[in-house]
Amino acid sequence: MTSQTHDVAFLAEAARLASEPVTEQAVQAILSLSAAALGITRLTCRAYQDDFTWRAARTGTATLAPVTETIIPLTFRGRDVGELRSSSPLDGVASVGVIVRLLTAILRERELDIAERAVQSYRDRMVRLVTHDLRAPLAQIMGYAHLLQMDLTEFPEQMRFVEGILASTGQMDRLLESLLRLERLRHSPKDLYTSVNVYRLAEMVFHESQYAADQKSVRLDAEFDINKSATIYGDEFLIQRAMENLVNNALKFTLPEGRVLMRLNFSQNEMVFSVDDTGIGIAEEHLDYLFIPFHRIAREDGKQAPPGFGLGLSLVGSIVEQHEGEVFVRSVLNQGSTFGFRLKLARV
Repeated sequence: MTSQTHDVAFLAEAARLASEPVTEQAVQAILSLSAAALGITRLTCRAYQDDFTWRAARTGTATLAPVTETIIPLTFRGRDVGELRSSSPLDGVASVGVIVRLLTAILRERELDIAERAVQSYRDRMVRLVTHDLRAPLAQIMGYAHLLQMDLTEFPEQMRFVEGILASTGQMDRLLESLLRLERLRHSPKDLYTSVNVYRLAEMVFHESQYAADQKSVRLDAEFDINKSATIYGDEFLIQRAMENLVNNALKFTLPEGRVLMRLNFSQNEMVFSVDDTGIGIAEEHLDYLFIPFHRIAREDGKQAPPGFGLGLSLVGSIVEQHEGEVFVRSVLNQGSTFGFRLKLARV
């Protein structure tokens, strides 16, 4: 094999190793390949972000510290993200420039992964904190509302206001309960699973959502395939929350006199639950971000968006993911949207 052919094969293998899904394995594999192919006694790579170090030595050589050492900074946009150290001079090795760029790109990607995990951890802590701290005052509001309800039996107009308070606080309480159960599912995901009749569940969500639809003067319809024996294996409470969140989301963004349509379809192996609306719609460039926690989209017409924290759709995504299903969305700006999810049916 000629020297040029050897370099091409070496760089091709290094590029393949750089695509390893686990950063630590990718760096280690590239160092080991480089030490063997370039005849270097010892190579080390250090990430500055957390001082993590990878080491590789050529087989059959001593690994004592060399007298001289070459240090090459790994720089991304003028900022050092790490360094590569070699026991041999690397100035005359043509392949080293490519290796340096590969390692720099991997370390930069590793920085982004670490930062993303830190943000996700922070979000998780905030959700847990808010969930627990809101339960006490919410219980007080519901308790006082129930007391008012008992005293206003002869005043139907005021009773209607109290019923609205109870309906809204009930939705908040179910959301908090969903968040708490999701946290439990992360640690023991199948502890709460049972056989769930999805047809019965969808009917329940339809009837319970009529009050909210009437309050917004939105027509709520349902088209369900009749399959009263179809079941899935999962957490009934969470699946119900996922259905309710999709319906509530559709009602939130549908103008008065609009229409929301719940669908439930069955195939041989799966169920598909979806919600169509005649709402304001969503621009195509925003569709990929809808299930990200706390992500909210400004309205195209400049009007204030309905209140919320960007948790409803992310909760649906998490629930469906826990049940090994798939969420989907289709939307046309100013025409409406369809949100839904697919789940596998339980085997009879």
